[in-house]
Amino acid sequence: MTLLGVLVIVSGAFDATAADTRVVVDAGKFPRIETVVAVPLGRTNGTFALEHESGRVPLQLEPDGRAWCVVRDLARGEQRTYRVVEAAAAPDVVSVKRTGDVLRFAVAGRPALQYQGEPSRLPRADLEPIFQRGGYLHPVFTPGGAVVTDDYPSNHKHHHGIWFPWTKTEFEGRHPDFWNMGDGTGRVEFSGLDAVWSGPVGAAVARDTAPWSSRRRNPRAF
Repeated sequence: MTLLGVLVIVSGAFDATAADTRVVVDAGKFPRIETVVAVPLGRTNGTFALEHESGRVPLQLEPDGRAWCVVRDLARGEQRTYRVVEAAAAPDVVSVKRTGDVLRFAVAGRPALQYQGEPSRLPRADLEPIFQRGGYLHPVFTPGGAVVTDDYPSNHKHHHGIWFPWTKTEFEGRHPDFWNMGDGTGRVEFSGLDAVWSGPVGAAVARDTAPWSSRRRNPRAF
């Protein structure tokens, strides 16, 4: 997925509700399909859309004043000019539901992926507690609903979906290994979820994880 920059054209002081506010999206050297576009809207509240003769495109506002939208199709080298308009709230196309420390993301009602916060339960009796892990994505689904990740596979019990297992690190003269969990030299601790939100363009979570370097008896956070 490609992020496109845009040019915002205004007359006088910027006002997202002004009738002369235009947003120009340029495809550049490549054709664009279902492309996420960032718009420097400068607003943190209200509901807006980009209007074009081909239809309206919902905008999703962020706390930093940016807005996001999805341009469905744009030919190579094409420029399209939109007008910023106030609009009714658009439905959440991308959603996230929180159950404790587990987040389930869906797109148009179909499951997309799951985020595991705290260490997950061991699924089999042959797994040692040292292999428990949190802070990773599993399951991850294709648009057709097939699961393309695994968790605690029998031949790689230290693997956990999409995760971040750094192998070559250095901390206080030690070299923690977050991949080979059975060695006990390092682990990643889940420390909390601050907020989650859904929207017509995307869903997100404010989260925090902390890597730890361990001598088994004296763990220290990075």
